Amino acid sequence: MDDEYVSLGLEWLCQVQGNRSTFLSRLETAQYKYITSTNDPAYFGKDFDIKLYGDDIVASFFAQAKSLLDNRRVYDVSIASNIIPWVKQLGRNCHLIDAIPGAKDRAKRMLEDETVYPDTALFELVVAGNYANRGYQVEFIPEQKGIAKTPDLKYRNQGGKDFYIECKRLQKGKYETIEKQHHRALINHTETMKILEKFNLWMDITYKAEVKDVPHNYIYEHLKHYRKQIYTWNDIYGQGVVRPVSLYPLLRDILINGSIMFNTKFARLMKGTALRDEYYNIYARAEPDDRDNRFVEFVHQAALVTWRCVNEASFEGRSKYVTSLLKTIDDQLMNYGPGIAHIAIDVDVQGDVADKRRQKNIEAISRFKPDSRMCRTMVHYMVPRIDEDSAWMVDETSDEFLNYPPGLGITPRVAVFTDSETLDNDLPGWRQ
Repeated sequence: MDDEYVSLGLEWLCQVQGNRSTFLSRLETAQYKYITSTNDPAYFGKDFDIKLYGDDIVASFFAQAKSLLDNRRVYDVSIASNIIPWVKQLGRNCHLIDAIPGAKDRAKRMLEDETVYPDTALFELVVAGNYANRGYQVEFIPEQKGIAKTPDLKYRNQGGKDFYIECKRLQKGKYETIEKQHHRALINHTETMKILEKFNLWMDITYKAEVKDVPHNYIYEHLKHYRKQIYTWNDIYGQGVVRPVSLYPLLRDILINGSIMFNTKFARLMKGTALRDEYYNIYARAEPDDRDNRFVEFVHQAALVTWRCVNEASFEGRSKYVTSLLKTIDDQLMNYGPGIAHIAIDVDVQGDVADKRRQKNIEAISRFKPDSRMCRTMVHYMVPRIDEDSAWMVDETSDEFLNYPPGLGITPRVAVFTDSETLDNDLPGWRQ
């Protein structure tokens, strides 16, 4: 698939690296390792893992963008929307970023550190390019590690006044990862798996307790009552329903459209409606497609498990918010002029958690009294679209907080993804 801006973004990174062939070789090595790993029969049906691309984290990241352009065998829809929109936005303004003092050095440090995920540095480069695209003079401020705290960027407006920018990425926290591991342990209970590998069913679970507190045999104790008809339960740990499903829609789709991956489309064809506000797991006895082991060409039996947790402690644990970041940003801006904070946040799949996080952020930012001259805070909520129609898109919802009357127009409102469509409603991206 050809995409002009993704191609431009990768080409600019090649130039920054200094040796185009060396950088492309890193990406090709990552692509090769992914193909080798996913060709292994042991991988069939397994969840995506960035380590499939090898130990070079930077190459693993940018190999996904390269794969969009030249190798669909390596392109993985489950991670694409977390990577490709950023590379595309970089490419959109790379001709401007190239002229920003310090930008190439920042990009080169990002590329040379193989062990650090490059999303934070990429965020800084994208924001710098977006301000330059508005006509401002932008420059990166050299770091003074161990000597002094500094903001990331400086820009000068048309009136000759300097403003300083600090960029922070707030990713999903450890709580969500650990919660998924606890759920996986419940599902992987030996007796539970025997049932999931026997029937065509859809099991929907709503945990009321924290998942870590749910007994190890909890799901089995309910699933063992399933007799190919609807079974429901409701107790102190949770509530749920198990339903029989027909594989006819799934098999018909494979017959018409070809082989299918274990993804949201597979789940939708089993469930009958699109996934929303829920995690999911698929268990199936199926025949892999010889052309690409990630795809299925026939399904003998399949079980879908959808789940979410509504426990208040879980909400709190997953709705990581900006309070601690605000102090860090304030410190970075302390000895400089008027400052702007840009905070990018990955949104939880569960809408209630995303709503809670947003409200907590609004309250925290409204209460915060900076010691620096921070005059604008922008919070960018990122909603990756991993579905059948938008394989590598991301929705952005931005909240702005000003420390001056809005009518003065002292600083601009700058988005991350500048070509995003503005929807004519007040709903956040995760509620669209």
